[in-house]
Amino acid sequence: MVTAQKFPARPFLAQWLWLGCALTILLAIITVNLYRTHGRIAQAENERLAVQAAVIAANLEDRLSTINLVLDRVLMDIRENSEVLRSHESVKDYFLALTTPVPGARSIFIVDAHGTTIASDRGHAARQNMRSESPFMEVKAHPDATALYLSSPSKSPLHPDAIHISRMIPDSEGNFAGMVSVMLEPSYLSTLLPSLLYSPGMWGAIYHSDGPALTIAPTRSGYGPLSQDGHLIAQIAFDPATPKLEKPLLIEFGRIRSQVFLQWHQDLIFRASVFTLICLVSFLAVRAFQFAQRRAEHQKASAEAILQTTWDNYQLIVENTTDLVARLDPRGYYIYLNQAFSSIYGEPVKECLGEHFAARVVEADRALAEMSFGKLNEPPYVLSFTLRKLTMDGIRHFQWTARALLDPHGKTMEIIAIGRDMTEHMRRVGVLEHQAYQDYLTGVANRRHFMNLAREELTHASTYSQSACLLMIDVDHFKHINDVYGHRAGDLMLQSFSKVLLETLRSTDIIARVGGEEFAALMPDTTLEMAIETASRLNNAIAENTLCIENATALRVTASIGVAAWQSGLDLDDLMDMADSALYQAKHSGRNKFCVADAPESTVRR
Repeated sequence: MVTAQKFPARPFLAQWLWLGCALTILLAIITVNLYRTHGRIAQAENERLAVQAAVIAANLEDRLSTINLVLDRVLMDIRENSEVLRSHESVKDYFLALTTPVPGARSIFIVDAHGTTIASDRGHAARQNMRSESPFMEVKAHPDATALYLSSPSKSPLHPDAIHISRMIPDSEGNFAGMVSVMLEPSYLSTLLPSLLYSPGMWGAIYHSDGPALTIAPTRSGYGPLSQDGHLIAQIAFDPATPKLEKPLLIEFGRIRSQVFLQWHQDLIFRASVFTLICLVSFLAVRAFQFAQRRAEHQKASAEAILQTTWDNYQLIVENTTDLVARLDPRGYYIYLNQAFSSIYGEPVKECLGEHFAARVVEADRALAEMSFGKLNEPPYVLSFTLRKLTMDGIRHFQWTARALLDPHGKTMEIIAIGRDMTEHMRRVGVLEHQAYQDYLTGVANRRHFMNLAREELTHASTYSQSACLLMIDVDHFKHINDVYGHRAGDLMLQSFSKVLLETLRSTDIIARVGGEEFAALMPDTTLEMAIETASRLNNAIAENTLCIENATALRVTASIGVAAWQSGLDLDDLMDMADSALYQAKHSGRNKFCVADAPESTVRR
């Protein structure tokens, strides 16, 4: 026998694994580097934005301190000589002298506790009532003699978006007695922000802590803070000790992320392109190397192909077939097994050599195995037979075809056997036989199978003088269910109905669907009294059964039952005719009841 030449395993898979590991490490290095660079850029930008916000805070504190000094001076003069401030001739010059050093200051006015302007550097503003204006309402609602009140931009006769900075005027007991306010143009604050916007896509804003904006640069719609999505934002709370603010402010600087990481994204695209190029070149290089290696091995193998042809063909057929191929000595011991034996036994083929062929045959089939093996020593020396064997998957059916090989003297030299697993085929045959006897919808016996089983049961009852009864059961108003709820609901109702029959009747009773909505139940070894009691229980169980269909509708049905008792001399057809007559009587007399055949005086129970 020629021995097949075995080539060493080619390291193609290992080469691809090494290449994959190398590329994965390279990708990890690139990814970590990009991630760290991204973090450094974000950190640097956040720090820069925070510095801008701090600059605004310092400038804002200086400006508010200046205005607070002006307001302090007015409050002090009110306490010392309030009548002078009510004189229009002197107050205009007085207020002008105070606002001249304050850039953007448009007007100063004093408002009493009722909201009436009692003094102003604008003559037309005197005696105007401000009680409905937000600056006055804010001071009155939250009186604090030490606090500085900053209003959101609001309309005024002097400017459409004026900002009011106010202080409360306390009376002798410290209660609210009015306010003194400086009206500023929005530019007073807005000029702070643009000078610090160092790049496109950047913005700055000053907000009240409860949301409204004092100023935003560049101007945009909306008054609330921007979302973090798509922006890098640095925000600081501005609440200086001096001057004390009635509401803290939020100073916020932000920049669009796409602008911040523009250079980083370009670097990402470049590195991704380089990595893709490296992958492509590496793939082509490995493929070229493997192609050259494969061609060299092919040239080497082709030199030995002639000697191996016969053996290779034999091995290809025998070793790769799913059928069992075995060679046995004349006594029935294995001398060769193909790899299929290893898959069914779960053991290496070498451990099975030397084992007798009947060792794993089930006990009930061993006599057949011995007899079949003996016939192989007789003409025509060929035999087919089926045996059950114990495998790693349990008991399986194998169909064997075996031939004895004879020496020149006519004696058996060895036996060749081929086995095919027929388990699934036999299982499918069993399923088909089961389906031939079973009603496809309800799972109970069909009419044909019922007739066969019932005739056998009545023959048995006749032989041993036993009793038997038949119930014919029909679903009431079944057509109404199909018409109103559809055939799908009708099928579900028949399945539910069959389940009630199976749960209520005995396991020894023969239950079948003999028509569309008509069922039959033959009850062996059952007297008429027992059958009547069963019919009553069945009526109640059916009436109590509820079926919920897909639209959550709950359906209930009732049944009419005909009861017939078998007597000696009656065949199955006679018994079914009697039960059908009783069934029709139950139908025609109101349904949801049972009637007993051939007994006009019999009790009909609901």
